[in-house]
Amino acid sequence: MYRYILERPTFASVSVTPTVDDEGQNMTVEVKGDVAQGVMPEGEPLYLTVYVMESEVESNSQKFWDDKEGEQPSQHYTHYNVIRDILTPFWGKKLELAEDGSYSATFEAPIYSDYNPAKLSVVAFVNRGVKNDHLSREVINSTETAVPLPAGIGTVEMTQGLEMRQGVLYLDGAPAEVYNL
Repeated sequence: MYRYILERPTFASVSVTPTVDDEGQNMTVEVKGDVAQGVMPEGEPLYLTVYVMESEVESNSQKFWDDKEGEQPSQHYTHYNVIRDILTPFWGKKLELAEDGSYSATFEAPIYSDYNPAKLSVVAFVNRGVKNDHLSREVINSTETAVPLPAGIGTVEMTQGLEMRQGVLYLDGAPAEVYNL
């Protein structure tokens, strides 16, 4: 049933393009999409919700920020899909559709020093507004896009595609040049 529902076409598209400044401290997120005309009931809006997420955040605590007791580290935890920032209002931003059904929105977000840039992504979803309460919102479509690493020597990581053959360095099967400062 789950696969069947995922394969159904949707009437609203959503795409995300994050870009990071050269210093790796700020990100611009552009969200675009289209909503088919005549599908939504007259006067019923759609909402856009955008999160900055980080995967595999490591800590030695599961303490919440507002706990009154002192820190008592106990063991190692890996927290998956941590929401680092909400770029829209909590319940979403009302979509303003152009005449042709398209929409776009741009957001700015800081990238703090305790974030791991290699594990950041942006999640955006289009949802139908409140029917009975906020917990009954219907997600129409969603997407997740990795945040690109800023260019620079500080972002170079070892990859499986890096190898040395007969004294020549290859990256993803192509000869690579090494620069020395």
